[in-house]
Amino acid sequence: MTKLLELTEDEFQVLHELVGDTLDEMDTWDFEDAGVPLSDYEIVHVFNKLNRLQEKQNAINKLNRLNT
Repeated sequence: MTKLLELTEDEFQVLHELVGDTLDEMDTWDFEDAGVPLSDYEIVHVFNKLNRLQEKQNAINKLNRLNT
């Protein structure tokens, strides 16, 4: 099942920073020592999607600046 979430740019930035900060605070050594790499956790996949969205938006913004 797919869900759609509409966010303003500010809301997106807050979510992106929150997920990034959460990953930064996670002690990856404990996870990997337990035999579960951090990449197996869904939050990593969510963060990767957020990064792709951010990259797309940055590219669009750059094109818009070049066209004006």
